[in-house]
Amino acid sequence: MGVQLLLDGLRLGVASPEAGHVDHVVTAMGEACERLRPGPDPNWSLHILPGHPVLEDSRAWPRLELRPGGPSLTITGNQNGRLRAVGYYRPQSAPVAIEVDRGRRLTRLMVSSTYTDQTHWSAWLAKTFFASRLSACGRRMLHASAVALNGVAVLFVAVPGGGKSTLAHRACRELGATFMADDLVMVGPDGTVVGWPTRVCLPHGLNAPSSKQIGRMVGGPQRRRLVLSLAEHRTLGFTHAPPTPLGTVVHVRSGPTPTPSCRPWTQRSRNMAEVSAGDIPVQRLYTSDLLGLTGAAPTLPPRSGEKVFTDVDGFDLTIPDSAALPTAPVWEALSPALPPGAGVRS
Repeated sequence: MGVQLLLDGLRLGVASPEAGHVDHVVTAMGEACERLRPGPDPNWSLHILPGHPVLEDSRAWPRLELRPGGPSLTITGNQNGRLRAVGYYRPQSAPVAIEVDRGRRLTRLMVSSTYTDQTHWSAWLAKTFFASRLSACGRRMLHASAVALNGVAVLFVAVPGGGKSTLAHRACRELGATFMADDLVMVGPDGTVVGWPTRVCLPHGLNAPSSKQIGRMVGGPQRRRLVLSLAEHRTLGFTHAPPTPLGTVVHVRSGPTPTPSCRPWTQRSRNMAEVSAGDIPVQRLYTSDLLGLTGAAPTLPPRSGEKVFTDVDGFDLTIPDSAALPTAPVWEALSPALPPGAGVRS
């Protein structure tokens, strides 16, 4: 079985003799990509081969940890246009074999279908293919939640735990917005926002009754989150939006105010929003494909704090305390920042 995933003119071919592996990649990419039938030669291809991968001895080679406690790789060969590696998605996971054939613009992922952890590699390789190339073309990955409302994207930017996810989910429930991203977006030079596919952390207190049977709860008493896959998130009634033009950015911060208040941002608050949105060095490095596993040329990710909101309308939302956000009267205060016609549903 095979499909092509299309995003911003980039085509990734995904194929496997088992349909479940292809479906996993398509589901993991969410609405970021269009799903097409196999057609013209893609920019790159990912072939997932289930069975019993033949693994080269990697004990003599250093293991590169891509993320603390997460995926790690050991390069076991790199000659004649072919790169070979052994990967572990988690320290105790079963290994996979990865072979990159640069001449054929192809990555082969060889997995043992017995181990579910191994399926995460295919989704990671797909995301890495798109993220590395989009970054090279001028798109920027930012730390923000996002919804589509009346045809434009509204971004919520804040420090970790500052209320981004809460506002995005409230906008979906109370304004009829379409969900785009919980934590990461990619914004292009043309202002198009791509909701980057990650797990969704639904703030405790906004959970639907049916959510008790899915996901897993994390965090302490002050900040509990229900962690969901994109597929699980949809079962709660949330719809997801494809790439959407950027409308406005809301910078959320706590301050000495009895009720939520909103005002157009100053140059200082614009700078603060850019720093908050750009402070994701680990995520950028994680998707930069420095090893060339999906054929990208090695490039370092952009530095944080870059000017990404220069020509964007933005507002400061000042709240007394992020803990009160699940019920705080924010939409009246935010009315100047929302697209025309947006209002609380009765």
